[in-house]
Amino acid sequence: VHQFTQLISDAVSKDLSESPPIPDRVRIMGRDILINVVSKVDEQNANGEMCEETLIIKIKAGQTEAEEVDTVLHETLHAVSYLLDLKMSERQVRLTATALIAILQDNPSFAWYVTKPIIRPNIQAST
Repeated sequence: VHQFTQLISDAVSKDLSESPPIPDRVRIMGRDILINVVSKVDEQNANGEMCEETLIIKIKAGQTEAEEVDTVLHETLHAVSYLLDLKMSERQVRLTATALIAILQDNPSFAWYVTKPIIRPNIQAST
């Protein structure tokens, strides 16, 4: 809890015009998905890609901040869809990413509420 409180305190005290860098990984249900920023993702000039075989997300460098945030969340949702076998369509991933970004950015107290650490009581196994 202390680490999270310090993280929030540090974030609040920083210059909000400075954007944090893209994280190098995202943890999804116990799996680390690496995030690499690359000059070119594929031959179709996509902004991002999630490789199911390697569990690596590629993000094209040089996007605007809004595009980059959307792309990172978009590719993360592809990873969730793959790991949970949801078979989300490209349209579902695109619209969900855009909606989630809007929800989190338009509602900072909600974003804090859903991302704060949850303290679970110690439950003793019955013997």
